[in-house]
Amino acid sequence: MHISPAKRLVVEDYKAESRELVTRLAQTLNTFLDQVSAALSKQLTLTDNLKSQRFVAVLPIAASTTSFSYTLNEHPTEVRIGQVSRADGSAITAAFSLTWTYDGSKILAVFQGLDAGKAHNITLITQV
Repeated sequence: MHISPAKRLVVEDYKAESRELVTRLAQTLNTFLDQVSAALSKQLTLTDNLKSQRFVAVLPIAASTTSFSYTLNEHPTEVRIGQVSRADGSAITAAFSLTWTYDGSKILAVFQGLDAGKAHNITLITQV
């Protein structure tokens, strides 16, 4: 299915007797069309379109856990790894995983498999 390239309602495209009505509708309809066009042309963002919270931190050497305050008003359903990299820039060569728990106000994230001798930059994304 191809989406119509028309993205806006233009008053001048209509007959003079219809322009008053079109003018009244255009502001609301054009806002809606802009949003739909953005959604269907791969311009959705996690921050703007999903109820989520992003957490960025450095996991120090020998640490495998971190916690952060959870500020959304619904119970989290998942915590995803947005990114993990070694703080020194060297490559991560082993598999790792994340488990998490929620205590009502904080999320505790526990990593398994990260090199204990290296610090890691982490980005986690929580979703409801």
